[in-house]
Parts: sequence; structure tokens; C-alpha cells
Amino acid sequence: MAVGLAGTGYALGSQVVNNTELAVSHGLEPNWFVRRTGTRQQRVYADGETLFSLAAEAVGKACADAGTSPQEIGSETMLIFVQCGIPGHLLPSQAVLLAERCEISCAKLMSVDGSCTEVIPALETAVTMLEAGRCERAIVVAGQDVVNLTDPQDLSLAGIFGAGAAAVVLARDATCGTPLELRGSHWQSHPQDWAMGTMPVHDSRPSETGFDVRTGFYTMDGFALLRTGQHVIPQVVTTVLDQAGWTVDDVDVVFAHQPNTRTLQLVMKVCGFGMDIAPNPCADIGNLGPANILATWAKAREESTLPPSTRALLLSYGIGFSCGAMAVTL
Repeated sequence: MAVGLAGTGYALGSQVVNNTELAVSHGLEPNWFVRRTGTRQQRVYADGETLFSLAAEAVGKACADAGTSPQEIGSETMLIFVQCGIPGHLLPSQAVLLAERCEISCAKLMSVDGSCTEVIPALETAVTMLEAGRCERAIVVAGQDVVNLTDPQDLSLAGIFGAGAAAVVLARDATCGTPLELRGSHWQSHPQDWAMGTMPVHDSRPSETGFDVRTGFYTMDGFALLRTGQHVIPQVVTTVLDQAGWTVDDVDVVFAHQPNTRTLQLVMKVCGFGMDIAPNPCADIGNLGPANILATWAKAREESTLPPSTRALLLSYGIGFSCGAMAVTL
């Protein structure tokens, strides 16, 4: 059963960080970051921009593309917000706060406390709800705030993350926009590998005005994640391709998570894909975490590079260790 891909949208931080200039500021050779990661620059927050402002902008653009507006949305619509970062409010849920920012007065709202992979189960949940007739429209929006949570002196993570959010609007009616058929989906996590990427809470103690919470920086063992990913990711991809009845050669485009260009190149190679079918905007905007897939998808639609009946693989992976993939025809 197909649903409708009604609209997509994305928003990026307005400030540009050039990785050549960043390397020089660290006393490194000018091409140090670019040679190591393939990322030439990142888009980061300008004054006044936040994860919520970018997420709201992405939702607005996706709704406009779908021929509606957030203000027109009611209880027939489900919004799933996949985000990672330090929330402005611990309660209520982040989806509620985003909906208020978007001026959505009533909707089915769900927050997903995720990193990079959780956008896959969010999309699968949205499609399942639509197919079951539990809603008429589903919006999946994703974003991250990791660019502000890392130690600027940590060269293993400097020059990688960008600020951005992206959204997709799906409709129960397959004639709304482009028909989208879910051909296969699989996602899994390996909790024994949780320590590969963390942002610890050191303590929480009462104060006169509430609680003071002290956290550490976000840290990640990229080499360990990549070693694990080389074994897990191809298995997940094979499972999804088998569900779809496809081979590697049947896939027209791969919308993949992009920690950086070098990692994307390795993941595509171990899965048997060529880089020619993997759009790579992260080289000029940075790693957008869970928004990577949706932003890359939205850019492809914006550039009209998806002919009818495109066979697309959505692939994401990251801390957890988690990995997920979906096979869809567009």
C-alpha cells in the first residue's frame, strides 16, 4: 500500500565555518580537516537561531510544499519530532514545544529522544499509522544541537557537525504529492556498545531556584563506531533489500547518514554501492545528525533529481550502536 509524499523542507544555520580557516586557528595545516574528513565547511547557528527555530522553519517549508500550513493542522495529523541536544524545557515534551513554535493548535504529537538512527523508526511509525488509518497526515521532523555540545578543542569532532533540521510530510492519500511505497524496513540497536558516544550527566543537585545539572561534553569514539558499523550496516542493508526483493544494483539512490564524506565513502563501499548514487551535501553543511537523511532527500526533490518510480534506500547509523534502513519507491 502506498502513501503520499506530500512535501519536504529543510533549514540550515546561517553562519558558515570554513574548515581551512578552522584548521589554521588550531595551528594545523590548512587542509588538515578537509583531508581527514572531506568536510569543507559547516553551517552553524547565527545569533538568534536555535534547534527549535530551524525545526519550525523546516516544518513550515514542508507544509508549504504539501499545500498546507501548520496553522491549518488539526487532530488528523501526527507530528513526530526526532531531536538530540539540551532541551530548553525538560517538560513538556519537545514535540509539544515545537508544535507551539509552529503555531499548531491541535495534533497528535510524539517526541523521540534520538541521535542519528531514530529517524528510521520514526518514518516507519508514520507510514504504519497512515496505512492503518490512524491519521490522515504525518510529519516527521528531525534536528540536532550537537554543534554546541562538543569541546571546541576536541579535534576528533571539530569541523564535523552542522546546525540544521529537516521535515517530511506524508499523507494517507497516495495521490497527495508523489506515491511512496514502503518496500522494506529494519532497524536495531546494540546496547553493549552504548559507550561509543555519550554525553554524561555528572550530577544534579537542588538549588534555591530549582536544580543545577552539570554535564560533560559530547564525546564519540568514531573509529570504534566505524569498526562496528562495517559489520552491522551491511547486514541491515541486506535484510531490507531482501524484504524489497531488490539487489544492490536495483537501488537508484541512497539517502544516507553522513558523519563526514570519508565515513560515507567507506559505508557505501562495504555495502556494495557506488558513491555516484549517494548525494553528499554534508561536505558543505556538516553532519546534521538525524536530519541528514531528510535534508538530503529534500534537497534532491528541490533539485528535481528523482524521476518517477525511483528506488531509494534510506540508511542511518550511529551511537547506540544503532542502525536502520528503509527501501521505498518514489
